[in-house]
Parts: sequence; structure tokens; C-alpha cells
Amino acid sequence: MTGVRMADFGPRRLYLAFTPYHLLVCLAVQERDGFPPATVLFADEAGLADHAPGFVTGLAPYLEVVLRPRLEIGSTVTYPWRCRSLARGARRALVELQPVSEIFVANGVRPESFGVLRTARGAKVHYLEDGFDAYVACNRQDIARWHRSAHRLLCGHPHPSTRDMTEVAPYAAYHVVAPEIARTPRALTAPVPRSSLAFAAAVVADALPLTRPSQWITDLFTLGNTERLPDPARYLSRIADRIDRLRGEVPSAYVAVKAHPRERDVDFLDGLSQLCDFVVPHWAPAEVLCGSLDANVRIYTTAATFLITSRLLVPDRELHLEGGLEGAAREMFFRWDPQLVGTGG
Repeated sequence: MTGVRMADFGPRRLYLAFTPYHLLVCLAVQERDGFPPATVLFADEAGLADHAPGFVTGLAPYLEVVLRPRLEIGSTVTYPWRCRSLARGARRALVELQPVSEIFVANGVRPESFGVLRTARGAKVHYLEDGFDAYVACNRQDIARWHRSAHRLLCGHPHPSTRDMTEVAPYAAYHVVAPEIARTPRALTAPVPRSSLAFAAAVVADALPLTRPSQWITDLFTLGNTERLPDPARYLSRIADRIDRLRGEVPSAYVAVKAHPRERDVDFLDGLSQLCDFVVPHWAPAEVLCGSLDANVRIYTTAATFLITSRLLVPDRELHLEGGLEGAAREMFFRWDPQLVGTGG
């Protein structure tokens, strides 16, 4: 990608990002807005830099990426210390980057976000789409009062599962890729155009050391994270059975599988190579695959962000919902997407 570069003068934007998808949306917003000076503090929870250390250089013409420590790596004993340390580090970064005119927060319940929001003075604070949570309130839990109190006392901020990411701060604007179904205030919603998302996906794809499949992918399975599953091996077996049935129905199918970006079960990841023709690196955002997908690709997914972004980037794809949505949320997505043909619920 050539011909555009980030400006090197004027007030700076600060982005707080924590997943590869967040990074993708940061780039898309930068492209939409003409590449103003910007820095992203990237707490790389998927381990993207471990597998592709050169990606920071690849993104430098469009966005300065500063890698930050990861919250999710470490023992539960040191978790409170990590929370407080990350919040202090983010506050220091905000001071060092001044003047900062705008702050874009991809996950407002992270300690870094609380640290920055407490000290932001005069900067406009924006909601940056976190992913599926922008469309379905899927991350909130009922936490006992004593647990909430203990978490705040030890970690210095409220328990993340008790706050709605869309309501953490009085946001000046909400930046989302599918504004027509986002659960954000309509008057403050700022759409991220399909063209900007496609640009970002192409830039990230160029910045990562990805192997291309030998032919167009006709069938893609994107998987859920096994961290909360009681039996990952059984889940793997179910995926294998599903792919075997597919091959029986469509012998010419070229099948790819992609694990969740934060998947850490090594045995599960190793087992994927036995199931399909091509394994997509789990640490890469699924959107970078779009240049390798057949125009009429069949995508099999649970409730995940790629359900939404694939419609924008591969409009003729056929999407099979393999579960994860119920009730009004499921009905909303089936009304919104005519290519959503799955029957999971």
C-alpha cells in the first residue's frame, strides 16, 4: 500500500487497542479521517508481535504502534499489580504524547482505559468498536457485591464484567462498522466505511508474514475460544465431524480453519492441521483473509465479529451461524443479513 502517509505535525490522536481487530479498526478510522498524527498503545493480548515482530514497521506510515505489556499473561496472584501498573503506564504515555486532542478507546473496561480516562483533560474521548459487543451486550455479568468491592480495592478500578463498554464514559462519538445495527446513540454514531475497513485489512495483511493458500478458500470455519469449554478435545472432534460431512457433500471443497485470536491451548491448535486444507494463523484477524476467499465462500461461525465484517468485505459470501445467538439478537442479525442461512441457535 503506497501513496498515503500519516501527517507528522499537529495535535495527536491516542488509540487504546488490545486485540488485532482493534488495530484493524484504528487503521480504518485513520484512513477515513485522512491519517492525522496518531499513536496506538497496543496491549497485544493475541500475541501478534510474538509471531510477526515486523508488523509495527509495516503499519508505521499510517499509525505509530507502541507495544504495551499484556494483562492476560501472568498469575492470578500478580493480577492486581498488573492492573495498577498498566493504568500508571497508560497515564504516563498520555502525558508524554501531549498535545493529545482525541482519545479513542476500544475497550473502556480495561485498566489502561480507566487510567487514561481519569487524567484526560480537554481531549475528546471516542468509543471505538470493540467487536461483537458493539452490537450485542455479551460481556456483562452479575458479580457479587463483595467481589466487586474487593476487585476495586485491589486493582484500582471497577470489575470489567460489571460495566457496559458503550457507557463507560461520556463519549463524543461512537465509531462502528455497521451503524444500522449498533447499540450506540444514533446522533453520535460515526460510521466506518466499508472502503476504509478494506484498506485496513489490506495494510495489515501486507504487514504480516502470512502464507497464501494454494487455491481459493471455498469453506472457512472460524472457531470460538476454548478457554471456557470443559472439553476442548470434544469440540475439536465435533469440528472434524462437521468438516467430514462437508467433504462428503462437496468433494471439491477447499477448507480452511481459523482458531480464536486468543486461543492458547497448544494441543487444540496442533490438532487443527489434521482437519483441513489450510490453517489460518489464529493470531491474525480473520479480515486479512478476504483476498484469499472465493467470492461465494461459505463461512461457518459462532457469534463473532467476523459475522459482521465478512458481510462488508465479502458481500456474496454465505454465512452459516453455528450457534451463539438467541432471541432478539438472533432475529436482528437474520433480518439484517440476507446471506445468513445458518440454523444454529
